[in-house]
Amino acid sequence: MQIILKSFNSSIISLFTDTRIKPIAEKLNLSVSSIVNLPTRKKIYTMNRSPHVFSKSKESFELRTFSKLITISFNKDSLINILKFEKLLAKNVVNGLSVQIKI
Repeated sequence: MQIILKSFNSSIISLFTDTRIKPIAEKLNLSVSSIVNLPTRKKIYTMNRSPHVFSKSKESFELRTFSKLITISFNKDSLINILKFEKLLAKNVVNGLSVQIKI
């Protein structure tokens, strides 16, 4: 099972991983096999500072998207625990965080 977390704030992802995902997985006897930081995506927006005359004066803004991949290993016997894990994870999602689950 793979979980992909995305956010504009990297501290939200690390806190969610340490305080929510790992304890829930331990309670349900699932093992977190790997946590991988995926590449940060940057998107740069450039805008004119003045709406009229000075087109050479521009300002740049940057939007970074941080992401993390978490792999959880499980047996065929623990399929019920995976479904419980998925429901508990859906209830505990934090604002500003995108969660994608692939089984």
